[in-house]
Amino acid sequence: MDTEERQQLADATQEKAPRIFITYSHDDERHVALVREFGEFLVRHEGLDVVFDQWADDGRRDWALWASQNIAEADFILVVASLSVRLV
Repeated sequence: MDTEERQQLADATQEKAPRIFITYSHDDERHVALVREFGEFLVRHEGLDVVFDQWADDGRRDWALWASQNIAEADFILVVASLSVRLV
């Protein structure tokens, strides 16, 4: 899902959609894919404005700065963890 597609879906709603910042554990490819699918679900079926690092991977950037800015702009922060987080 690219930025333009997300913007079109957000524009289709009459009210400003809440902005959701998703942060997640990068355990393995399956977990990352499931989080991405969940983010797409939130955009397509719930009309939320979702900020997700995989959709912003358009070049080199300071990811800590990117995350900090998006957290500050988010209405909600969604933390997705897995069982392996307990091992840390």
